Amino acid sequence: MKHIGIAAITAEGAALVYRNICKMAALRLGDYCHPEISLHSFSFSRHVHANEDRLSVWADLILESSHKLKASGADFMICAANSTHEVYKLVEKSLPIPWLHIADGVSHRARAQNLQSLLLLGTQYTINSGIYDQVLSVSNISGARR
Repeated sequence: MKHIGIAAITAEGAALVYRNICKMAALRLGDYCHPEISLHSFSFSRHVHANEDRLSVWADLILESSHKLKASGADFMICAANSTHEVYKLVEKSLPIPWLHIADGVSHRARAQNLQSLLLLGTQYTINSGIYDQVLSVSNISGARR
């Protein structure tokens, strides 16, 4: 079984994804069973106050988290924060472990349900970044924005 690393940006997102992993694992593996999970978090203020340097700061933070998660034994990492995926292409080749892109999971789920369009709700950063555009367009799924 793979060891999952969670790059936690917000406490809420990290807690939600951790809880969902445990819940879904119990359904597949049996009561009280889940894979090994490690979580790394910086203070959310470092993300919020990055201002005009945000892409550079976010890239540095996610790279540092990935190294700490690898050191903990994680085989791959996930990040429940949509906006942080804006730096995915900037860091992808420098990561010591794979980072599962959030839009890939959304696309996979949409295809499994034969959906052809999605309503994307998110922060200004998420909507303006286009992090879903390329992944969804390859799957012939359109995304309306709000």
